[in-house]
Amino acid sequence: MWKFWQIGLLDIGVVALSYFIFRYALSGEWRHKVWEKYVDSFSMFVILLFVITIIINVVTFLILYRLGIKQYVNIIAPSVVSVLVGFIIASVPQRGVGDRR
Repeated sequence: MWKFWQIGLLDIGVVALSYFIFRYALSGEWRHKVWEKYVDSFSMFVILLFVITIIINVVTFLILYRLGIKQYVNIIAPSVVSVLVGFIIASVPQRGVGDRR
């Protein structure tokens, strides 16, 4: 059970780190355009997120399988997906439509 909590804390740390990296590395205009393009239709966003998550998990498994360390797939794959979650959180617009700069 302790291993579960360790991996959970690691994933939270990866989400926070990737959030801050994407938040300060990418301009607000660009992040807002990405948000408007892909979240304009929530159903399309959910489908796209599901497909991207599957692709990330499959590619991570194939890489780990080729390297001979597939026993770590349950640790590494969620951490890689956490980077995607951090990007999505960083892409959320911080201002409303009527707010001034």
